[in-house]
This record gives sequence, C-alpha cells and structure tokens, in this order.
Amino acid sequence: MRRVLLVAIVAGFAAIASTVAPGAARAEELPSGRLGILGGVRNGSGRLSSDFGAGGVLGFEAAWQPTETDRFVNLSANVAVMWARFDMTTLGFGGLDDASVTHDLRTVELDAGARVRLAFSPSTRRLLTFGGGVSLLRSNIPLLPDHDRSHIGPYVSAGVDVYASRGVLLGFEVRYGQIATGPGMTSVLLGVALGN
Repeated sequence: MRRVLLVAIVAGFAAIASTVAPGAARAEELPSGRLGILGGVRNGSGRLSSDFGAGGVLGFEAAWQPTETDRFVNLSANVAVMWARFDMTTLGFGGLDDASVTHDLRTVELDAGARVRLAFSPSTRRLLTFGGGVSLLRSNIPLLPDHDRSHIGPYVSAGVDVYASRGVLLGFEVRYGQIATGPGMTSVLLGVALGN
C-alpha cells in the first residue's frame, strides 16, 4: 500500500510541475466558491501504520476562495466532512473491541482550515495549494491506549487545483493529520467540485 501511496503522490506532483508552464498575460476569472466530493486512500503513520492499515475515504468539501490569477498569492477558507473505512479482519483485529459489532474500523472527520493558492501566470487554470487546519475525528473503536474514541488534532496539506470547463474544478491533495499528540494519518485525496 505504501507503494500505491508513493505512486499517487508522485503522479500528483508531476501534474503540479505543469503549473509553471508559461501562458498568455491576461488575467483569468475563476469561481470564488467551491462545493464538491472527495475520495481517496488513507494509511496510518507512525505507530498506527500496522494497527490502522489502509482504507478508503469519501467526503464532501466546501470552500470560499476568491481567486485572481494576476495575483501570485490567493487565500481560501475550507471545511470538509469525510468518512473512512478500514477492514480490520484482514489485519487480525477481529476481537479488538467487544463493543464493536463489526470488524471494521470506521471514522468520521470534520475539518476546518485555510489554504494558500499560488497562481504562476495570469492565464493559468492550475494553482498550487498549501494548507492547514484542525480536524475533529470520531472512531467506532479506540485508536490510542487512552480508550478515547474522539480526537482533535492539526493537519497540513499540499496539492494542485485544476479548473476544467463549465466551472468544474479538479483537485489533488496529499494530507497529513495528527491524532491528538500521538500518531497520525496520511491521505491522498482526489476531488471534483463545482465553482460559482
């Protein structure tokens, strides 16, 4: 799974490299709002790497991102809710928690954060993004020795936004989030959104 994550990260940042291509010197009008869906893969890092394993992520995102491509730096505020599912039986955790009626680790996460969006030319329809924020996470089984199922922690991200025709925005993002002061999770996310 680590190879899949590495290939996805390399492919995403290969797309980022194309954002520096020169273009015509006219500013592009881009949508200032965004509402869309997210999907991807997530893997535990640190101590959770063996316990957490890899799983799928699905969610929704909304953002306010007024963007002028004749400015190099643009700011964005975003919120997201994401659900993740990990099959614990394949990792030998079928009896991990007597209170769990399934053999899956499931999480729901609410994120709030901000992004810096970089436009490399006035005609670009691709922007580099760097962000961070805070995550509230709830799991159906305890993730840490304190037996707590609710956690709060920071996250950081990097990615690229590509504006397609008719206000459609495609996004690629690599995100690292930390659970409280303990281990964290790495996510590779793809998004499709409508701008307005």
